Amino acid sequence: MKVSHAVILIFVLFLWVVPCSAENKKITYYDPHGNIVTKEMYLEICRQRNKDRLTDKELKAQLHNFLRDYCQTYANKNLNKFKKFFTADAMEKGKSFSSLLPKYRKNFEKTDSISYQIDLLEHFQEVAAGIIDIHGKFYVKCHLNYAGWKENSGWISMSLVKQDGSFRIKRLDYYVEI
Repeated sequence: MKVSHAVILIFVLFLWVVPCSAENKKITYYDPHGNIVTKEMYLEICRQRNKDRLTDKELKAQLHNFLRDYCQTYANKNLNKFKKFFTADAMEKGKSFSSLLPKYRKNFEKTDSISYQIDLLEHFQEVAAGIIDIHGKFYVKCHLNYAGWKENSGWISMSLVKQDGSFRIKRLDYYVEI
């Protein structure tokens, strides 16, 4: 059962709102592990937690840059660089991404040129889980060695995680429109 984004948001807000104790109406501050801390310690924890958080505008710009680089690397058929966009345990359409590398290699070898674009339609940041889900529309046009030009488009979704200062794909799903 998938937990809705609203439920996760409410849960996260519940965990981070300064809880109040009923005794003497004093405010009790807690760290993320449930330990009681001073107000100063609590404020420092909040500052540190928010230091790496991006505004929606900044996040959207980074996602656009990530998708541009991802598409360009795919279009350049640079498999060594392309596989660096994925986590070690990444899944593509329910299969291990690493198990699909021979298929990518074969497809790149039989293709003369590729044009690839992804339009970002929406994104959701699951702060507590450290995951960003993105959904978009993809357009691919390629010239195959044996069959001329082929075009496809469809829907694409990715679950991204921050790793080594950039995004990495943990899950990739796409559906070709017919």
